[in-house]
Amino acid sequence: MDAPALSSQITAVTVYQTGARVERAAPLRPSAGEYPDSVRIPGLPLSLDDRSVRLRLETDPAGAAVPVAVSDLRVGLELSGPEPGLAPPRNEELRAARRKVQRLESHIAQIEGMSAHLEKLEPPPRPRGAYGSPPPPSPAAARLALLDFRGSQLEAIEEEIRERKRELDQAREELHLLEHRHRQASTARQAREHELRKSVIVRLRRIPEGPAVPCRVIVEYLVPGARWAPGYTLRFDPEYRHAQLAMRALVCQASGEDWNGVDLTLSTAEPQRWLELPELASLRIGRLQQPPARIGWREPPADTARLFADYDRARERIAAAIPVAAEPTEEPEPEPEQERFDEEVEQALLLDAAGEPELTSVAEPVLTEEITPGPDDGFLGGAVAALPAPPMAAAAAEPSSPPTRVKALHAKRLRRVKAREKPSEPEAMGEVRAPDELLDYGNLRLGGIDDPERGKLRPARADEWYLELLSSLHVEIRIDVLVAIRMAQEKAARIGTREPPPAYAFPTPWQDFAHAYAAEAPVDVASDGNFHSVPLLKRTAETELRHVAVPRESPEVFRFVTLTNPLPRPLPQGPADLYAGDDFLLSSTLRTVAPGGTEELGLGVEEAIKVARNTRFAESSGLMGGRLSLEHAIRIDVANHLPQTARVEIRERVPGSRHGDETVKVELTEVEPPWESFHQTRSPIEGSYRWLVDVAAGGSRSLQARYTIQLAAKHELVGGNRREP
Repeated sequence: MDAPALSSQITAVTVYQTGARVERAAPLRPSAGEYPDSVRIPGLPLSLDDRSVRLRLETDPAGAAVPVAVSDLRVGLELSGPEPGLAPPRNEELRAARRKVQRLESHIAQIEGMSAHLEKLEPPPRPRGAYGSPPPPSPAAARLALLDFRGSQLEAIEEEIRERKRELDQAREELHLLEHRHRQASTARQAREHELRKSVIVRLRRIPEGPAVPCRVIVEYLVPGARWAPGYTLRFDPEYRHAQLAMRALVCQASGEDWNGVDLTLSTAEPQRWLELPELASLRIGRLQQPPARIGWREPPADTARLFADYDRARERIAAAIPVAAEPTEEPEPEPEQERFDEEVEQALLLDAAGEPELTSVAEPVLTEEITPGPDDGFLGGAVAALPAPPMAAAAAEPSSPPTRVKALHAKRLRRVKAREKPSEPEAMGEVRAPDELLDYGNLRLGGIDDPERGKLRPARADEWYLELLSSLHVEIRIDVLVAIRMAQEKAARIGTREPPPAYAFPTPWQDFAHAYAAEAPVDVASDGNFHSVPLLKRTAETELRHVAVPRESPEVFRFVTLTNPLPRPLPQGPADLYAGDDFLLSSTLRTVAPGGTEELGLGVEEAIKVARNTRFAESSGLMGGRLSLEHAIRIDVANHLPQTARVEIRERVPGSRHGDETVKVELTEVEPPWESFHQTRSPIEGSYRWLVDVAAGGSRSLQARYTIQLAAKHELVGGNRREP
């Protein structure tokens, strides 16, 4: 297959919950007004899913009619050449740094060994003379010279060791730096000479109408090993009426190819999901009709065995020509039916031999297995080697006495032919359902004459197709291609098992609906398996600031901002960095916000607003001591030191009695200004009220409330009659 290779470039990527869809574009230009019959798009990762490959043609410039059509599309393997712009397959700088560290360590160990040997060098002991005689002379000069030599050599060796250790420390620091860069670098690199890459092979068909204009081949495919998690940045204006909402995402991928300058789209959908559409059964009145045949599928003919009848007869003739040792016993006289059968076999053998050249070879025939009838129509089963011509004696043998084995073969064949000719009972016609793999005509293979399923189409295995394409490129490999592909897919799929970074969450469909978020500018994502922050979009959102205080529990005033989603799609859950202009406030978590919905975010304590709460209590009893009245007064003062008016929400609580309890009564006597009942969604509390007041810049407000608790004079409230601290 001499198909020219097209240089392609990644233009767009869609990242799903797990995995990504990559779109590549390759220019296709006619040569002398003609397009090639087939083209190749090489350099694709091994981890791509072959079944997900899609292809379309676009004219350049867009709008004109496409003068060529795609007739076939296949995914193959090849050994890709060097690709410009990618790192080399091996980091030679890192390998050189490691060798340098090993060399210095070995040199230092060798020098330390020499130092140990020198330390063992000692002058010989002073000689001893005979008893009663003066001591012999001792060579003091030689002994001192030896000691001086040892000392000078040890000093030189220690200095060299110190110098080599300094070099070793520097080499180790360089090695650690290179290893760190290597870990952070992309996994996309040039392939080694023995590594494989996938390619897409496209067959083209010229459309007679229209001129030959330049086109673009757009290839789309799915790869595992990609995930994303959303994050946000909110910048409020000084009055907290608007905010710049910037949506970003952490994207990680290990597909084996870098995404440089691509149009990125992030989706909350799954890349592949099986859905069953409901089938509405129709009600018909009338005669039962056969269901329509499935488009693209036809039942195979029932007499496919006749296609190989001549081949089987030739093999039987060769088997009949092989001499068989006769039994010493006498053969019984053939019956009339057997004689007629022998005549039919004899005529068949004569007819088979008619018109064929005479066999003159004298080589001895060799069979690898015993010839036995096969399971279908008496075919010869088993693997039979190429049979040479029979000897002259066998060729001259009289055909009137064929071997007994051939007789049995023909008898079995005649019985099956008669059984086929016998009319069978009509069977109920059912719907013919063909598997999808049998409708992929380009991937079907016809079994050979020695195949047990000969004459039948079967889907080709993936390794068969890959090896066919490699052989067409004159490439021979000795590895299991399926294992190599499976390893690449598993390596990329490990990204799907990773946990998101702290405070981040992987997105999911909102109310069973998936949404996509397109980046407003091209982005780069390296194939290193690490999370990279990429910008997506920026919008202006409406916000509303309010201050909430619960002076009964704390004197602090908290700021809350209500954010309105400016997008026509939901905002997935993710962390949010909050800024007031250029000043960083805090980090919070933005829960999933519906399209056009609102979300409340806390901004911490507002130090410029002060709240003070004072209470008074009075206890009085009625005449004759029948009832006891407990009067509680609450006064709250709010002071605003902000340069603008602040809207403050003050929350209070009034105790209540049990339902149906007439012994204790709670009555509100005075509230200034009026408040409203308040019911919080989470952890609701009975008897909750709130004031919503606007406090002018530099001003203050006073809030008052009074309530009375009445109960029998002989009773006392649990915990004391005074309910306010």
